[in-house]
Amino acid sequence: MSRPTSDSVAVSLDASSVILSTLSNAAKLTPVPFLQNAADVALNIIQMVQDVKSNKDAFRQLADDACALVYIVLCSNDRARDDRAAVTPAYLQHTRELAE
Repeated sequence: MSRPTSDSVAVSLDASSVILSTLSNAAKLTPVPFLQNAADVALNIIQMVQDVKSNKDAFRQLADDACALVYIVLCSNDRARDDRAAVTPAYLQHTRELAE
């Protein structure tokens, strides 16, 4: 059996959220004890899962950006060395600030 894709997980979470929200609202009109509370707890869990996924995606993007930044600095140093250009004090200061 294949693993669910990220899109299918997102669709499942969204659908579950709609269903549980509807159940929570409907539970206000029923005499079933704690049904609304259970639905609300499940909604909160789904929201936490969605938040974790969102944070994971954001951290992955941050890591990609950091790698790109390091690559740009390395390429700039290589280009300066190949052109036998002097590295300016401003460039050194900016690079130092990035490292801090």
